[in-house]
Amino acid sequence: MIQTDRRYFSKVDTSNNKVTGITNHLSKFALVQLSLANDLTRLTAYPNPCNPAKHTKGLTIDNLTESSVVKIYTITGEMIRELEYSTKDGRVVWYGNNAEDQKVASGIYIIYVEDDGKKKTLKIAVEK
Repeated sequence: MIQTDRRYFSKVDTSNNKVTGITNHLSKFALVQLSLANDLTRLTAYPNPCNPAKHTKGLTIDNLTESSVVKIYTITGEMIRELEYSTKDGRVVWYGNNAEDQKVASGIYIIYVEDDGKKKTLKIAVEK
């Protein structure tokens, strides 16, 4: 976070491989980088249950591999959305919308992820 207020700021010095962070209070400072998973064993989705009105940042599906394909199904097996996973950073966010960009109903949904023939499913709940 770079700010003009001199009480706190961060600065990246790529020529010296150095990051400086200054705050006006006692806090932790960490460098974080998203990385791809090697397989789907650690696949997670949060928050679960998800309330789209309350969780405005959406439902995060994390620990994806580079070539993951993510689809959302109803409990009866109807596909409601295939999520675009273009960032390839190991996670994708679903905002509780179907393919027509309408909010889905409350209920149980299945997240289906496939990668090179390997498949993993997760159950999630959407509540309103």
